[in-house]
Amino acid sequence: MRIFHSLGFIGFALRAAPALFATSTLYLLVGCASAPLPPRLTAAQSKRLSELPLPYSVGVEPYMHPVYSEKLTTALKASGVFSQVAPLADFTRPPDLIATVEKSVHGTAVIPALTFITAGVVPTVVQEDHGFVFSLTPSSRKSQKTMVDASYSGTTTLGWAALGIRALPDYTGNEPEQSERFRRMFAYRTLSALKGKSP
Repeated sequence: MRIFHSLGFIGFALRAAPALFATSTLYLLVGCASAPLPPRLTAAQSKRLSELPLPYSVGVEPYMHPVYSEKLTTALKASGVFSQVAPLADFTRPPDLIATVEKSVHGTAVIPALTFITAGVVPTVVQEDHGFVFSLTPSSRKSQKTMVDASYSGTTTLGWAALGIRALPDYTGNEPEQSERFRRMFAYRTLSALKGKSP
């Protein structure tokens, strides 16, 4: 009786093995990815960040795909460029500036089939865009739009090779937008775009 029970368990395990392998491989690959960080600021560029925060309130306009405007709100808050940042709907009075997503910057849609089949041995390498492209417009002067390009491109790697790559100083194993280097780049490009302009 025990023998048949054991055989039945082994049979079940063999049938379940593909699903278990797929699940474990998926979790493995999620942890084996590297993404590029934006270029470092020069000493002169870093010095300009001492001008922050700017004494302006910013309302972020909702985008047709809400996730992009939500992420822009988070990035603007994290950068410390402005004294106040919130969704536009949260303001009872018009903010000094209105931030609008102008382009949906996102990664490359790719299925890492070979990397998945080989459990990460064969890497998947893609060129991806990161960051934000948005505009800042004074509430009182809607025709005066300032474009801000806080985006960059780089190589993303998925697979075991990414473990070594993300140990390099210009790469990360997390979302680049969550890094201190990205926040500084975002702040500098926003400040530079607004140079000479005030709401």
